[in-house]
This record gives sequence, C-alpha cells and structure tokens, in this order.
Amino acid sequence: MQEAGKALEATQNELYVSLAKALDAWAVIEAHLCSIFAVAVTATDYSAAAAAFSAILSFEAQIDMVHASMGRRFAPNSPEYSSWKTIRKKLDKLRPARNRLAHGKVVPVVMKGGGMEFRYLPFYHFFTHKERDEFMHLTARDVKAIEAEFRGMIVAVHALGESIGAQQHIKSGKPLPR
Repeated sequence: MQEAGKALEATQNELYVSLAKALDAWAVIEAHLCSIFAVAVTATDYSAAAAAFSAILSFEAQIDMVHASMGRRFAPNSPEYSSWKTIRKKLDKLRPARNRLAHGKVVPVVMKGGGMEFRYLPFYHFFTHKERDEFMHLTARDVKAIEAEFRGMIVAVHALGESIGAQQHIKSGKPLPR
C-alpha cells in the first residue's frame, strides 16, 4: 500500500514539474515577442518598450501590437514580415493550449479498472463540460507534448528576433536600431 502511495505522489510531482516547464517555455516565447516588438517600434530604450509591452495583460492584445508594429516596420513581402505572419498563425493555434495549462487544477482521478492517478483538469473545460463528453484530463505526457510545441515556437521567435537584431542590441545595452 505504501508503494502505491509513493507511485501516486510521483505521478503528481511529474505532472507539476511538467506544467512548470511548459509555462516556463511560454514565458520565453513572451520575452522574445517583447524584444521583437521593441525592434519593430524602433525603440531607443528597451526597458521602456518592454514596460509598455508588459503593461498589456491580454496575450491577444500583445500579439496585435507586435503584428501592427511589424506591419509598419517591414514591407508586406519582406522575409521578416513573412516570418512573423507564419509565427502569428502558429501562436494563434498554441494560445489555447497555453490557456489550458494556465487555468486549471491538478486533481486525483479514479482510473477505469481501479487505481488512482493525478491528471490536470483545465478549468475552461470543466465549466463548459457537457454530460455526454468525457472530461479533459491531461497527463504529464500530454503536458510534455504541449511543452515541446512551445519549445519549437521558441526556436521560431528567437530566429526572427535574431534576424532583425533584437537580442544583439538588448544584450549590448545599446539603443535599438532605427
């Protein structure tokens, strides 16, 4: 019985760690978007641009700000703007996954055939649950798959930031390019 308790605690811990890593990856995406925004608006003071970007609480509004600034800064058929449009489409698809992870609760679930396991129950699904549907319970493996998608997006936003010089200027402390 004590072994079962340890195994149950291990699944709970694995789920919490998976959630933390996935949300941490999303935070990196947001940080890269902030630097892309700063370059796109030709900010001479990164900290002021970052403060303005961070003051917007809605991720959708942040994306709209980056989109508007990229559209003004780069030609519609430029590689930078084309890259941004591709990234935006992917972000629009990933955003619901981020929301599922940010708004939910780790809960014990009785498994078919007996036993118990911890799963993550997104609150948005809980409140819109229809009796005919199964509840959405995410396993640590499910969360790790979402994290992997987020990490792929980190590569894309980092590459865009590098291509427009964002990270280089932020690290140097010099004014961003005009």
